[in-house]
Amino acid sequence: MKNLAFIFLILLTGTISTANCFGAMTYVQSGTDSNGVYFYNVTSGDELLTFGGKGILAVRIPSKEILEMFSTEGWTSAVSEDVAIWFCTNDNTRITDQPVTFSLRSAVSDWTTYDKTSETYPAGNVFGSVYYTNGNLYTTDSGTNGMIASENIAGYESFGFIGPVVPEPMFIWLAFLLPIAFRFSHRQ
Repeated sequence: MKNLAFIFLILLTGTISTANCFGAMTYVQSGTDSNGVYFYNVTSGDELLTFGGKGILAVRIPSKEILEMFSTEGWTSAVSEDVAIWFCTNDNTRITDQPVTFSLRSAVSDWTTYDKTSETYPAGNVFGSVYYTNGNLYTTDSGTNGMIASENIAGYESFGFIGPVVPEPMFIWLAFLLPIAFRFSHRQ
């Protein structure tokens, strides 16, 4: 019985140590000047695959109270419900080890970390066709009725970053303070 428990412990330890062994297709370095300007440098990660493709390559970063966005040449930007989105406009562009820099200016200068585990501060995403880092498009072959067709693979990857905090609504504080003030005013 002790041998069985020991084997189970070894297998469990091996599983835990290899559970997070996958690399990243992209890295995002983020920062702020603490005056409401946030920047994001996107590069390829440690995988042999990366993202690319005109019209499909995009970077999506949730944010708060966006006032202005800045794009790298060959990219355009849009804001949709507190989400900054940058779209690639160049053919055959890929995320490489040369940083692609995006930035935005927010009305909120206080910052926090956005990540995959937060509902209030959700992670950002890179979307695109999947390429090998050598520039070749990653495809798979599938047989349909005896014919082989090459299919392009598209996907996304999530990443954590630094961004503006959610401003606390004043009415919540008022809703909390008004009953207390009302009680004290009626005691006298």
